[in-house]
Amino acid sequence: MDVPNSTLTPGAALTTSATRVCQPGYAASVRDVSEAEKDAVYARYGAAHVPYQHEVDHLVSLEVGGSNAITNLWPEPYAGRWGARTKDVLENKLHDLVCSGRLSLPYAQRVEARNWVAAYKRYIGGAPSAPSGAGSSGGDGDGSGGGGSSGGYYASSYPSASTIYCADDSEWRSLSKTYLVHFQTWAQAIRRFPGYHLHQRC
Repeated sequence: MDVPNSTLTPGAALTTSATRVCQPGYAASVRDVSEAEKDAVYARYGAAHVPYQHEVDHLVSLEVGGSNAITNLWPEPYAGRWGARTKDVLENKLHDLVCSGRLSLPYAQRVEARNWVAAYKRYIGGAPSAPSGAGSSGGDGDGSGGGGSSGGYYASSYPSASTIYCADDSEWRSLSKTYLVHFQTWAQAIRRFPGYHLHQRC
């Protein structure tokens, strides 16, 4: 599903303070979705909880003050042109627009809740050129224990960084967006950063 069921997931905000959401590390500091709540999200949507097929995502993203309430969550697929990785691009863009004063925070929350795909087309432009994270497989047989993640991998290009994160490992969201790099496969990630290690098995 490109957008969630508006009855089940109308969207909800935790804060309308731009000053608060623009503080470095804000999103990571408020992320708090328990495994029980994730299970409840899958149950509400009648979706099977299959590893690496979905991400329990925030409709109004934490980057723009979204809430961890179940009315702001839905099982968003990784695969497909409008998958979870595509929405990540919009989340980062809206955060940048809010923090640069080009959009008000309440407005950013409204457009993301109303139809995030339409917001992507407006603020990013057009449609993604290729499906995001569709069927990618990470392991390259090098014995590193990379495993596979259909959502790809994240790492920081900051000089002192040394860790690669699976897409479903929420720890990557604490990385600075300035240095954040996404890879479709483990092989691509370890080729770019051969000295890095995997944070946790996918």
